[in-house]
Amino acid sequence: MCWPSLVGGGFAVLATVVCYGSADPAPGRVSLAARGSWRRLRRGFRTGLALTSVSVVPVLIGFAVIYSFSAVGGLWSFSSIELYCEMLMVSAAMAAVVGLALAAHNWLDAPPTRAGQAGPGWSVIQDRRSSLVGALVAGTVIAATGLLGWTAGTLSGSLISGALTDWPGWPGDPDLSLLAEYHWDLMLGHFGHRLPLVLGLAVLLPATVFALLVLLTRAWPRFVLVRLLLAVRGRLPWRLMSFLADARERELLRQSGGMYQFRHIRLQETLAAQWGAGPAVAGPPAGPAGRPVGRRLVLTAGAASSVAAVTAFTGPWPKDMSRTALAGHESAVLAVAFQPGGQLLASAGADGTVRLWGNRANSILQRWPVSGTGFVAAPVLAFRPDGRGLAIATGYGAVELWDVKGRRRLKSLTIAKSAFIRTLAFHPGGRILAVLDSQGGIYLWAGDSYQQIQYVVGESVRSVAFNPSDGTLAAVNSAGGVQLYTVSPLRKGAAFAALPSEKSSTPGLNGAVAFSRHGGLLAAVSGNGLVRWWDTGTAQETLASRLRWDGPLAFSPADPTVALAGAGGAVRLWRTDAHDGFITLTGHTGRVNAMAFDATGRLLATASDDRTVRVWNVPT
Repeated sequence: MCWPSLVGGGFAVLATVVCYGSADPAPGRVSLAARGSWRRLRRGFRTGLALTSVSVVPVLIGFAVIYSFSAVGGLWSFSSIELYCEMLMVSAAMAAVVGLALAAHNWLDAPPTRAGQAGPGWSVIQDRRSSLVGALVAGTVIAATGLLGWTAGTLSGSLISGALTDWPGWPGDPDLSLLAEYHWDLMLGHFGHRLPLVLGLAVLLPATVFALLVLLTRAWPRFVLVRLLLAVRGRLPWRLMSFLADARERELLRQSGGMYQFRHIRLQETLAAQWGAGPAVAGPPAGPAGRPVGRRLVLTAGAASSVAAVTAFTGPWPKDMSRTALAGHESAVLAVAFQPGGQLLASAGADGTVRLWGNRANSILQRWPVSGTGFVAAPVLAFRPDGRGLAIATGYGAVELWDVKGRRRLKSLTIAKSAFIRTLAFHPGGRILAVLDSQGGIYLWAGDSYQQIQYVVGESVRSVAFNPSDGTLAAVNSAGGVQLYTVSPLRKGAAFAALPSEKSSTPGLNGAVAFSRHGGLLAAVSGNGLVRWWDTGTAQETLASRLRWDGPLAFSPADPTVALAGAGGAVRLWRTDAHDGFITLTGHTGRVNAMAFDATGRLLATASDDRTVRVWNVPT
């Protein structure tokens, strides 16, 4: 369905509701008098608040609940809670905006003065002027405040959500300027950052629709529409006001203030009988002051039902459990690594930067260009075991070795230009660097100058890791099978042992592999998300619990704990010596792409699509 049809159909529905839902209006006039202004402003603002509360709030909250059913993490995930808060605050902001618009409209509208001296023609002219001016002013208020109100609503909702959940995701703390810039940019992004579209669809279109809807609540537009409809059907003359004025001059009608009345009751009865009109039938009594009590009850019941439906899904509020949130990357963070024995943490993002974090360091170590489409091969990081060197895979076929202390590049390594780097891994001795490319090629670089000494082509290899105990290289393929390569002594065609593969796995997905602290246990994630465990001494699969998880994993160097991460942003810690369930850490609002323990095993760092690096205390 095209946008014009959607907008036209929506306006038709709203116009019908406004025409049949609002009371019959009396004629008015434009008034700029200060007397009675506060009463008119208050009445208009109260009407706007009420209308928005019973019409907009249920729609926005209902949308939030329906959307949350399909969100990762369910109804009470971080993203769902943020959406609830944003929709509530947007509803409040829109209620204030509509209230201001109707307050301005009501302030300009006043009943005709000296009704006994005003003729019907003058009443029509006054109400026409009042209707057009009031609708124009109301539409102008919507144009001036609507977009700002919506953005303020999403911003305040995001702040409230962050305060309730201890600031998960980006930016990790209540930074008002960053959040305001983000929400404004997000709003402009919906229109492709094109100013004509923003002005047309987000400013002029809502203002025009609102002005027309306000116009339909006035007496003059309804009078014009009914007069035209009856004239087309031949029930009224086309020049109705001239006809009525002529009838008054011929003494068939008489003027009573701003109305015409029949001068003779018998003439009225005769014309009524000629057109077949029966006796008047009394309708049901209205509520106090003629208010439509039934309609208000229905609208109130609908709003109450919507609120009840939302509160029915009450549950525990998730909290940000991280120790520290590091925000600095401008897009997804794809890699993270702790400096062995040091105080630094390195992270790499799709924004083309590698950042070093520490007690005094929050610097950009390296930046590489991102292509025009915004895509960059996923960066990969690995610290040398002595902590003095950092290997960075910066793009297609390129690896750079950096001196961490001196912040200088030591060497650049080049592999096939047509492949990007999947994994970097240092041998426990630090003199061998394994590089895995996207085509399954495993390169070994050795010596102080890191010269290429070996090249092996694996079968659908997705990740590699060195055994911290004996330096064996493990390579996991997409089916979950693991090949063990002996790299010492260094020679081509090194011996390897094959561990059984999972034949039912789904090929083509990313896997992960990691050794326990002493190298006796190996964990690998197959293509279908199945986590498999092996005893490296017997090459037999072990551990009764075979988990399914789609994401990276990491072993703690201090105790038998493995960290697993998935698409929903949750991080789970599982002890391999006690199969008593997970410890779940919450705080990320996007997929976790990488994780790493520090040398003590007491801290865990994670990198996420939500543009943050989070550091967690690991429970003991």
